[in-house]
Amino acid sequence: SVVKRHGKVALLHFDSHTDTWDSYFAGKRYSSGTPFKRAVDEELLLPDVSVQVGLRGSLFTPNDINNAMDLGFGVITTDEMFRMGIPGVIEKIHKKMAGKKVFITFDMDFVDPASAPGIQFPEAGGPNGREVLELIRGLREIQIVGCDVVETNPLYDSPSQVTSLLAATIASEFLALIAR
Repeated sequence: SVVKRHGKVALLHFDSHTDTWDSYFAGKRYSSGTPFKRAVDEELLLPDVSVQVGLRGSLFTPNDINNAMDLGFGVITTDEMFRMGIPGVIEKIHKKMAGKKVFITFDMDFVDPASAPGIQFPEAGGPNGREVLELIRGLREIQIVGCDVVETNPLYDSPSQVTSLLAATIASEFLALIAR
């Protein structure tokens, strides 16, 4: 695993949801809504240098974003991201994660459903495909030790396959950053 090889890592999480609930889906402690709460509990992450970008999704409680911050995560909501501009977000990420080993996880619902309709939990108001690629390409200074792209659902992506194309492009961009 990443932690066995590198020790605790910083998390760079692109998503419209925090995924930091204690339980989700009828009380399940391990689900798509709980991985980063579990990762903090199990001491796999460095939450004080981790950043969640794009939060805007349906909030299940009024404290969802505060709960993520209480765990130690830096949070950049979608509204803040657009106010700062992509270069400002990149600069903030670089400052927070300088010199740290970073795992990047990219949930496709970070992207506006107009650019990525083939996802499980769409949330309107996110960045488009070009903005996403500008953001990712700006992460040249990050020391990436692992990454993933999640939550693409081909059943919702027909017939255009535009979500799958963007997800594959994002994965390719991450591999290119690692190869640098």
